[in-house]
Amino acid sequence: SGKDPYMITKGEFKGQGHGDVTYLRLQQKLSEYRHLRQITNRAYAQGGIRYHENVCGFDLLKNAERSQYMVFSKPILYLLPLGVITLAQNDVTGLVNTEGQFVLSWLRQQEQFILGIVAERSYGEALDKQLMAFPKGKNVLALAEKSVASDLLNLMKLKRIDASLGYVMEAYYLTKESK
Repeated sequence: SGKDPYMITKGEFKGQGHGDVTYLRLQQKLSEYRHLRQITNRAYAQGGIRYHENVCGFDLLKNAERSQYMVFSKPILYLLPLGVITLAQNDVTGLVNTEGQFVLSWLRQQEQFILGIVAERSYGEALDKQLMAFPKGKNVLALAEKSVASDLLNLMKLKRIDASLGYVMEAYYLTKESK
């Protein structure tokens, strides 16, 4: 769709995503290799890494499952921690502690609150385990792996979900895009 702040494939900010810039740097640093860039969904990319030689993904978080078939380098890109992205009119006060941190485990007590996530995306091992522990169909809605942050924002606008997990860069990009 081109509306992913990591890899921006269309529009005014084309080629200016964090992943776009990181890829160009890697290509320059690893100039002795032939590069073929393919932007795919997460499941397809991970299958390529798992079953083919000389395939690289530079935007995947390390976790136990991926470590079984992937080799990880030192981090090349540091991101601010994940946060909860929501609209101003959505009330998240019952899910935020006195330090202003969203407490995922408190979500279980909220009957109507729905948190949107992207399937096949790792949010870090600790969060992935917590998200998987939610009963199917309760509080957490996982979108197909083709989905991006803009799809989650659209679901918020349609009042299908109340918030999503994401990075500051995603919230910033979505704010810029919606103006």
